[in-house]
Amino acid sequence: MGRYEVKITETLSMDIEVEAESAAAAARKVEEAWENSKYVLTADDFKEVNFYAQEKELEE
Repeated sequence: MGRYEVKITETLSMDIEVEAESAAAAARKVEEAWENSKYVLTADDFKEVNFYAQEKELEE
């Protein structure tokens, strides 16, 4: 029987609509608001989960 390391990756996602001069400015505006905790993603924002298994090398 082998030994495996399994990575679990969960994706949370939220769509925010803002007015800005450009897409880059909009992204900066939302990033700044996120850094200031205006937007906090929770389990309600769950979108998907992925599992990645990789066999572990035998240690001597």
